[in-house]
Amino acid sequence: MTNGLFRKCVFTAAISLNFTEFFGLKKNFFFLFLIIYFLGFITSTYAEVRGKLLYFYSDTCAYCRAWENEIANIYIRTEFEEQFKLNFIDFFSNADLEKYGISKIVKVTPTFIFVKDKTEVGRIEGYNGQELFWWQVDEIIKSGSLK
Repeated sequence: MTNGLFRKCVFTAAISLNFTEFFGLKKNFFFLFLIIYFLGFITSTYAEVRGKLLYFYSDTCAYCRAWENEIANIYIRTEFEEQFKLNFIDFFSNADLEKYGISKIVKVTPTFIFVKDKTEVGRIEGYNGQELFWWQVDEIIKSGSLK
């Protein structure tokens, strides 16, 4: 469930609560605000705990197109996606790498950077076929830095 949908459901449920019966209090909008804020904090914290796979691509890159055709649709259905959500970033977009905690620049496409808690935990530069890619992903996820 996405954060927006979750917050909408929580807000709807919180509005329908009868605070006098449930909490023994009069309806208090400040109290309602605190509940919604706390639930929003929980959902945003969960999103930060989950890692990201930053995929830097170029529209003119033949290896990027090959990866997208062979791997992208499969990756989003694997257990790896549960740990590292796939994010597409255009190589020429001048993305702010510091917000992800990445200090080393991206030089080639495709580049795959695994980030968890604003720390780079693995990097794959280039694409040399399905078998090598899946082996590299497996090695990064099994590495001691992710346990």
